[in-house]
Amino acid sequence: MARLQTKYDIRDCVQLIESTNDEIMARLMEMQITQLHAVDVPQFPRGSELPKTINVEPIQSDMKALLEQAIMPQPVHSQMIALPKRLAGIIQLKSTKHDYQQLGQLVEFNSQTRKSFFGQLKAAEPNERKRANLSKKLFPDVLVQTVFRKIPLSPFNTHSVKLSWCQSQNSLRKLSQTDVGELTLQLQRSMDKWKYNEIAEKLAHITTLYKRTNVRVHPQAVVGYTHNGKKKHTSKKVHSPIIVLSESDAPITYTPLEDHKQSDESASELLVNYDTLLPGSCYVYKVTT
Repeated sequence: MARLQTKYDIRDCVQLIESTNDEIMARLMEMQITQLHAVDVPQFPRGSELPKTINVEPIQSDMKALLEQAIMPQPVHSQMIALPKRLAGIIQLKSTKHDYQQLGQLVEFNSQTRKSFFGQLKAAEPNERKRANLSKKLFPDVLVQTVFRKIPLSPFNTHSVKLSWCQSQNSLRKLSQTDVGELTLQLQRSMDKWKYNEIAEKLAHITTLYKRTNVRVHPQAVVGYTHNGKKKHTSKKVHSPIIVLSESDAPITYTPLEDHKQSDESASELLVNYDTLLPGSCYVYKVTT
């Protein structure tokens, strides 16, 4: 019975999100356009290898379509694969400070409701895989991950938006003794005895083992604004056009997202003085000299 009630609470939460989405859309649609720019950023399935070059495609779209991308959850049938569409750009509109403050309160309420929605969904089904199945059952026509996204409203009178690719994609994670023990058991079960013995002997002389991870490159926005007379900058991951409300009729400084060309330089620099546990492995150790 409690589980059933939780499901009703989740639906009520989504209805509240939808109603505030509609109100935010309506208020923004009444404002005057200063500038609109957007590019389509391709998505790639998790686990797939990224191409050497990611090409972004400029799109010609109207204000309503871009706002819907920034505010509304995306329908499942809009994509061939179950990945949300991703646009990067800017929607600059003319607004008074009073209107911005009222809209900001709505956006904050909307964000808190989305956060509550995720919490209720997690409480209803703690297991991640089962939670995904529950989401599909409750909302078969919606890409639920797009419900979790916050509306990208920038501070009032933002003076610049610069789009670029986040390059911090390689890192090393130190394995605990438990992790090393589990890895050792996996290798023992999956390898020929003579090969495992070679690895076990190498492990016996390794002080610390690391796992090389790769955080996928993704678009980011550096937003410049003024707070209490001081210029500030904040960065955020981009999934849809940044919404900028300004008193000025003049377009703010905007740097569009360009194509991304993969570089192995950061990975090679990261692994200087490191060697792999076995060929093709993501497990590495520091070579002592």
